[in-house]
Amino acid sequence: MVEVAHRPPNQPPTTSLTLLGRLSRGDDAEAWREFDGRYRGLIVRYLRGRGLQVADAEDCAQAVMGKLVRGLRNFKYDSERGGFRAYLYRCTRSALSDFAARMKRNGRVLPLDAVVGVNGSQADDDSGYAVFEQEWVDHHYRLAVSRYLDVSEGHGSDILRATLAGTPARVIGERLGMTENGVHKAQQRLRERLKALIAEQVRDEELGDG
Repeated sequence: MVEVAHRPPNQPPTTSLTLLGRLSRGDDAEAWREFDGRYRGLIVRYLRGRGLQVADAEDCAQAVMGKLVRGLRNFKYDSERGGFRAYLYRCTRSALSDFAARMKRNGRVLPLDAVVGVNGSQADDDSGYAVFEQEWVDHHYRLAVSRYLDVSEGHGSDILRATLAGTPARVIGERLGMTENGVHKAQQRLRERLKALIAEQVRDEELGDG
């Protein structure tokens, strides 16, 4: 089952470019809280996926956020360098490299997966980015599910929650008074809706100001 992080009800999602614009002013505390709430979990999950323990991942994620606090005030969108997604990865990679060096000085050795992608080779960097990109995809899926559940009522949200829980279509239909075929059609509509939400989110984060 996908873990879904919910925003407060009826709070519309702020596009990342608008959010980045607010962050560039450097004095918008609410923008920083929103940014932290949206992206810290993504960073921690990526670091956990590289083999860091929970406490180490949280520690390293805090270092990433520190880099972002300093860097985003002067962030300029550059599609040739991959936009915000690539920028976030570079900040995370840099913080992980610093963290690995600090652990080594303290006599600790991080898992191999954690240091792959931070030693400077192009092949390793590509490997690290591939892992990050998959986590990014998962992040957008979780966000789209959360957005849908925040505004949806009735059978749509019931079917989505049951589907995420792994409930068979036949059982969902019995609970909701629907045929199994009707549930399958509703699930297809849900997939299309989530796909559209994800596309919207990616456009918000990867397109320039115009």
